[in-house]
Amino acid sequence: MNRIVIALMVATALHLEQQWLPVRVTLGGGTNTLLTSSSFVDLGGFKTPALSDLAYSAMRGMGFDAAGNGAAGSIYTNAFGNAQIAEISLATPSLSTNQGTWNTATRLQNTVNIQASFCNDVEQINDDTRLGGVFVVGSQLMLTCYVEYSGALIADGSHFLTSSKTIASMTKSAGPANAVSTRYSTNLSPGFAAGPIVEIPAQWRASFGGHTHASGLWSAPITSRTSQGPSMRVFTASDLVGKTTGQGITGVDVVGYPLGHPTLGGLYSGQCSSLYKGTNDIDGWSCASSRGGIIWPTYGRTVVFVSRHGDLDQYCYGLGVTSGDRDGPIPGVDTFWGQVSGASTSLGGTRVTVPNLNVSSITTDGRSAVYLSGETVPANKAYISAETGNQDNGQRYDGAAPIIGKGNSGTPSAYVDVSASNPFNDGLTGKTANVGELTCWDPAETSKGQHAPALTTPNYPLRFYLYDINDLISVYEGTLEKWEVYPYEMFTIDFTGITRNVSATYGLPGAALNPTTVNTVYLGLNMTETANPERATVRTLQITNPDAPKPEPLLPIAAGLAVWSVGGLLRRRRV
Repeated sequence: MNRIVIALMVATALHLEQQWLPVRVTLGGGTNTLLTSSSFVDLGGFKTPALSDLAYSAMRGMGFDAAGNGAAGSIYTNAFGNAQIAEISLATPSLSTNQGTWNTATRLQNTVNIQASFCNDVEQINDDTRLGGVFVVGSQLMLTCYVEYSGALIADGSHFLTSSKTIASMTKSAGPANAVSTRYSTNLSPGFAAGPIVEIPAQWRASFGGHTHASGLWSAPITSRTSQGPSMRVFTASDLVGKTTGQGITGVDVVGYPLGHPTLGGLYSGQCSSLYKGTNDIDGWSCASSRGGIIWPTYGRTVVFVSRHGDLDQYCYGLGVTSGDRDGPIPGVDTFWGQVSGASTSLGGTRVTVPNLNVSSITTDGRSAVYLSGETVPANKAYISAETGNQDNGQRYDGAAPIIGKGNSGTPSAYVDVSASNPFNDGLTGKTANVGELTCWDPAETSKGQHAPALTTPNYPLRFYLYDINDLISVYEGTLEKWEVYPYEMFTIDFTGITRNVSATYGLPGAALNPTTVNTVYLGLNMTETANPERATVRTLQITNPDAPKPEPLLPIAAGLAVWSVGGLLRRRRV
């Protein structure tokens, strides 16, 4: 009865006003229930088949197909970090902590690189593109693509429709179109929307102007063009039909944190910080938190974002190294400017003369440093860079100091100056000097970039951000700004106690929802095995709800998996 009444209300609104009117949903069946960390039940994991002939696989963009694999269900997924896509079957998950015993899914469609045929069209001057999201729409796929490193606020587009679901032969049916945010005209960038795609459940569409889908992107490189924390833009998939490169479709941002509004934490005034620190000591977001996936369950009043989480207290920018100790002597410097012997100090330890090093090769961009091998002074100094500024958090080093000046001390020698607050011992001679960027201790990641491994584990756990849909409706209606909404609960799951011979990292997690079951979620994780680095893993969770059917029996959280909550955030509520 309630469903019929709501349908009549919507139809009346359409007849009289010729537009969709916001409707607060008050139905039974779980639409008023907020999910919590206890709503997520771990069913275990399974392995993917070989997705790539490259070193590793990453399941960043994922879409569930209920009709796939003879209606048994399948997953379309990004198969590597760029723009490769494949289709795989489901497999029975296992709660064993030995990943080697897990079942392996079947490859249903071979991996195809669609970078040239799709993704490179999003920006004509830059081919460093990525597949951001995959979603099944009937007999077609909806895709999103974006440029990995782009400071531009405007691109040629981001959203595509394919001609079919056959990966090897599919072509562009529509796009790339720009899903333009009508409310935030200064944030048209695909950096807020060109990632994972979800369907808006039918009972919520009227509240979002009749829009049918949503997509988001956050923590993409170049902070100025993306969100520092979960983001979402609602739009209508059918509007993509007939659109060509650069044509726009109407969308509305309902959550997002642009530069200057790091509500959850992130880069602010040149420093990587968390606005919760010093108040309730909640680490909401850090500069090393990653892109991830979105889950919009078909019941409940919650939208869920999943990301790999970085610990702000361990923040560092540079080349990751696995040796050494976070608070001990550093492993060294990424010596792309040079490693020289015979270095000496003078002027009270503030000047280091480095023989046989061309001064023109040294930069003083805030990330430059000089490290004297074997020295312990200056001791235990926090990492300083263009991201962190002079703050107390971040990785710490002995025998290193940021470079604040440089000059010639006799051809071909150079000297570098350091701050009087971070001097070396004076009068040193015959030292080995490394000049470059400080390396970052990170047992899980060795790439160059943002690093913030958890000190206790040490890895990057998964962070779940739970948002009240009514808060997002308030943003859609214009009573809140998109950066004024908070997750009502955050919780973290760490699966890295699983036995395998590889460093503990999830890469950039993807998420796909199977709405035909009791809301089963598939998390794509880059938890490969040494013997099979081309394979990834899928973790299966089930979302339970007090007002919805529950599986029998409910399986407990697997032994050895740490789950803890950091909820209780202040947030503005819609009234």
